[in-house]
Amino acid sequence: MFSRFGAMGEWTLPEVALFYGMVHVAFALTEAWSRGFDTFGRQVQTGHFDRVLLRPRSIPLQVLGQEFQLMRVERLVQGTIVLLWAAGWTLGKGAWLVAAILGGPMLFSGLFVLQATMCFWIIETLQLANTVTHGGVETAQYPLSIYTKGLRELFTFVVPLACTNYFPALAVLG
Repeated sequence: MFSRFGAMGEWTLPEVALFYGMVHVAFALTEAWSRGFDTFGRQVQTGHFDRVLLRPRSIPLQVLGQEFQLMRVERLVQGTIVLLWAAGWTLGKGAWLVAAILGGPMLFSGLFVLQATMCFWIIETLQLANTVTHGGVETAQYPLSIYTKGLRELFTFVVPLACTNYFPALAVLG
């Protein structure tokens, strides 16, 4: 797209690559350590959660470690490569960027926990929650300013993904 049009509105390829790298690094960190909450509904449906309740360990800790997969590293590596390629900030802005990227897993982990909580009342929560988790990753790959007002408000006020990706990227880009 960038080879044909040169830019996406006022956004250049390195600027959009910064958004892409930030959200994929944040989501890869989330998947690495809280994937168990993403698949929690399946545990409840199959009855495996009953075994978790009987063990003498912290329930959230057991659920966190349930689906730890090293194969999720490819998203982290790809996002890091793109992020380093798009990097053009000073050391102070780099620290701001690291703080923003570390905030992303906190938001996505919270969304996974909300999804896990909903599975006690809604049988198929995965698809409902995927619209804001995985859909949020797809949305945050691009600047929020290219979307309609409704989507911008959704990802700013309801699911505050803009606070962990868009606004910090604006600060880094100046």
